[in-house]
Amino acid sequence: MVTAFALLPVAIETGQAGREIQGPMAMVILGGLASSLLLTLLLLPALVWRWRFSAEKPAPKAG
Repeated sequence: MVTAFALLPVAIETGQAGREIQGPMAMVILGGLASSLLLTLLLLPALVWRWRFSAEKPAPKAG
């Protein structure tokens, strides 16, 4: 979160002279932070839940 707050001003002011590389690089870093946050909080738990509960099928009873 601190990294995102520190890079936000650099990403917003991309058109200034001397920031031709810093601005786009800050946008890429912010995009990576946001996508990793969403994947970690939403996709990974859903996949773990799916694989965990699909593997726990009860064994058929011998009868």
